[in-house]
Amino acid sequence: MIDIKIKCARTRDTRPDKLKPHPKNPNKHSEQQIATLAHIIENVGFRSPIVISKRSGYVIKGHARLAAANMLEAMLVPVDDQDYASEAEEWQDLIADNRMSELAELDYAAVKLMVEDVEVWNDFDLDLTGFDLFNRSDIKKKHESTNNETQTQEIQTTNSKEQGIEATKEGAATPSDVAANHVTESAPGVRRCPNCGCVLEGSANG
Repeated sequence: MIDIKIKCARTRDTRPDKLKPHPKNPNKHSEQQIATLAHIIENVGFRSPIVISKRSGYVIKGHARLAAANMLEAMLVPVDDQDYASEAEEWQDLIADNRMSELAELDYAAVKLMVEDVEVWNDFDLDLTGFDLFNRSDIKKKHESTNNETQTQEIQTTNSKEQGIEATKEGAATPSDVAANHVTESAPGVRRCPNCGCVLEGSANG
């Protein structure tokens, strides 16, 4: 059993083997994910508590933290006891907690800049962010891929606009076309100026 530092607000501290994971938790964590989280918690301590329902006693949020604590054989874990009026409320919070993290989109450009900045700090362990060496290489690739996709979309948009302008030019009526229409629509024997459309002297009716 090891004593892990607890650095977050909580209701109480308790032994991890006293807590009950929710039997309907839909989020499954890989062994690698739990091992990475355990490494982080071991080095920086608990920064978030495990949320427990006062109603059922089940874990609502923090299943991965609990699994990491068990892997570390931690003596105590932080617990935040919360009120839930019904089983439905527990399920809603349980599902939403997992779903919100899935909906988040990582800005690889921002992460790439942060990774480059922190790598100059001698006392900064980048592995404690959850990114290993492979992930760091992957960040650069995904950032470059995102840039290429953005540039391709911009080029396609520009080409579409230029094609639209050319099509408009090709379909636009010229002054001679307008003049020709005026002549066609005039009465027989009437001659009009091709520029202004005025009746010219010497017309058959003049």
